[in-house]
Parts: sequence; structure tokens; C-alpha cells
Amino acid sequence: MSLFKKKRDVAKVIKENPVLAKTLSINPALAKSFQNNLQLSKSFQAVQKDEQVIHKIKSFEKTPAASKLKDSLGKNPRGLTEKFVTKLGAAFHAAFYKSNGVVASVNLGIAFAIGLVLLVTVVGAATLLVG
Repeated sequence: MSLFKKKRDVAKVIKENPVLAKTLSINPALAKSFQNNLQLSKSFQAVQKDEQVIHKIKSFEKTPAASKLKDSLGKNPRGLTEKFVTKLGAAFHAAFYKSNGVVASVNLGIAFAIGLVLLVTVVGAATLLVG
């Protein structure tokens, strides 16, 4: 199942994907972020609707930085926390807009959603199953 299909409920997306469900089961700090979080669903939908961001995430998948991220998380899957995902999303957002010649701030919900989509796309099943 593609995460890029429009879904109203992030929790359903997570439950339908056994890799994500397992990742959350070994990362309780990250799993806590998904409990009854309506704002996350809204942020997740906003990210999914931004075709430029989704395209940039998909193209990032083929870069050396993506490989480095994969390796790093493969060595320490428990390092995958809400704070880490949010920082990753904020950094990606800043780099994306900077490359387009724009300075833009991002709220924490959108940063977390971008980080989540980025991780699922780039890191993929193999790394997330480690642990």
C-alpha cells in the first residue's frame, strides 16, 4: 500500500502497514505521537497534498544522504523518536524551500508529518524491521 494515497486517518495507514506497526511497537516514544492525534492527521493530509514536497521526497530517496540516513537508523532503530522525526522533517522542509529560493518556517505538526513520510519513503521496510 502506498502512503501517498489519500487517507483521512494516519492511524489506519499505520495499522494497515505491518512494517510501520512493528516499528512503532519497538519505538514506544514514537508510537505515543500517534495516539488520538487529530492534528497529525491534518498535517499528514497537508503534506500528502503538496505534490512538490512529495516529488522532492521521492527524488531524495536516490541520494547518498538517504543511504546514510538508512544506515544510521539501521544501526540504532530506537533512535527514531518524535523529536528526531520532527527535526528531520523541519530540516528537509528548510532545504526544500531554500533550493527554491524561498525562506519559509514550518509548524511542528507539518515538520513531523514530512519527517514521517520521508522516513517511510526513504528508509523503507528493510531498515524499519531491524530491531
